[in-house]
Amino acid sequence: MGEPIPIACSLDADSYATRLAAVREIGEIALLRTQRHDEGSGADLFFRDGDETRRRLREVIEGEATCCAFLDMNLDAEDGMLRLSISGPADAALVVEDLVQSFEARPGLGIRS
Repeated sequence: MGEPIPIACSLDADSYATRLAAVREIGEIALLRTQRHDEGSGADLFFRDGDETRRRLREVIEGEATCCAFLDMNLDAEDGMLRLSISGPADAALVVEDLVQSFEARPGLGIRS
């Protein structure tokens, strides 16, 4: 069995701020609704479908896979929308919520900085 993945973001403060600004912009432009998971460590975010939105969401997923490998993020097309599923271990609930709030263009919790 492999080593557990640490619940930590590897971005420096400037890179983190740049990432969250990009996330907020995507949310402001294309987010339709958010559905949080009952267990508290995940959410499904629904966006207007479009090539640019799809490209930008994939960039976020790739970036998060590098800096926050403990997150599980998947992008699917569903009912004419894009669904971004974000989840993580229970210990990462605050990190997941921070990211979700950033997509919702609300001030995040700032716990990854």
